[in-house]
Amino acid sequence: VVLDGQVVKLIVPGSPASRINHGQGIEQDDTITHVDGQPVTEDTVADMLRGDDMPGTEVDVTITKKQGGNSLTFSLTREDMKTVLRYKNLLLIVGHLHIEVSKPNKERLASLVSDLDSEIKEIIT
Repeated sequence: VVLDGQVVKLIVPGSPASRINHGQGIEQDDTITHVDGQPVTEDTVADMLRGDDMPGTEVDVTITKKQGGNSLTFSLTREDMKTVLRYKNLLLIVGHLHIEVSKPNKERLASLVSDLDSEIKEIIT
């Protein structure tokens, strides 16, 4: 997930949070309130979600839904952060590409296409 403090701003495709059923899972603008039963703050939430960066370990994440304010807890399996970050980078590059296409600049487009190519190669190798 990409956070703004404790608020979820983006679910990264391929991340553990993306595998939960939408509508009943973690979604944009939900607020993470607890990790493994411990309250979180803006300063602690990211580190607590990552834990010791041990892929395969379980983490319980409690959120407050933006819609309705219900509190829900989900069990997620941590993944290798390098893989998750690659998907995040890929998504960000595609977003920049989308913005750039609306006001094209040849050099910037070439740079973004090169970045996109590099990220795809990293993911598939």
